[in-house]
Amino acid sequence: MKILITGAGGLLGHWAGLAAQGSHEVLAQWRRAPDEAQAVNIVATRVIARYCGDTGRRLVFVSTDLVFDGRRGGYAEDDAVGPISRYAETKVLAEAEVRAACPDHAIARSALLYGSSLSGNRSSDEVILGSLRAGRPVRLFVDEYRTPVCAPDLAQVLVGLAESDFRGTVHCGGSERISRFDLGVKFCCAAGVDPARLIRASVADFQGVPPRAPDVSLDSGLLRRLLGRGLVGVDEGLKMK
Repeated sequence: MKILITGAGGLLGHWAGLAAQGSHEVLAQWRRAPDEAQAVNIVATRVIARYCGDTGRRLVFVSTDLVFDGRRGGYAEDDAVGPISRYAETKVLAEAEVRAACPDHAIARSALLYGSSLSGNRSSDEVILGSLRAGRPVRLFVDEYRTPVCAPDLAQVLVGLAESDFRGTVHCGGSERISRFDLGVKFCCAAGVDPARLIRASVADFQGVPPRAPDVSLDSGLLRRLLGRGLVGVDEGLKMK
């Protein structure tokens, strides 16, 4: 099977290419310069989805846990979306483009990613550890929860979805619900970095724009039933980087 990976130079795209090699012919597309979220997430997705729909090709589209507002967590695929940032809005609109144009699709909603990137500064753990190693403190929320996923682990799941005949939306969250602060501590411990410069913060005190989504943890039971496996927890995932 031929697999075209868009964004192959990014964190997940790089690992997806590695996961698909050997068993599939991999075609890769890199984006050389950053683009506006609307152009990439909506317009490009529309073009690709229409092409796949018109030519009878399968499309696996990666979305985000941030399509939810985070008021309760444990979100399942049939829960109502409620994006609170422009980025999340573009992902919701892109999902709609995929559903409308390409019958043979799988929409994989990914949780927060960590893992090694080509640039060394793309993933959540690389950003945190890079700041700490440079002597800069990092503020992390003790009351913001995610179900983070290791990029190479998710890449293998995406290849599995491409090979499957599943059509619809599936959540791709790790097996562990964890606060951003506790996640940062685990990153530090795995990398041998002193977590003393991690500063505890609260979503309740955050005044920035867009607002924070307190708990966008995902229920990924459907994924486990589809593929016979889930995504690993943080401790195991940090060994896969």
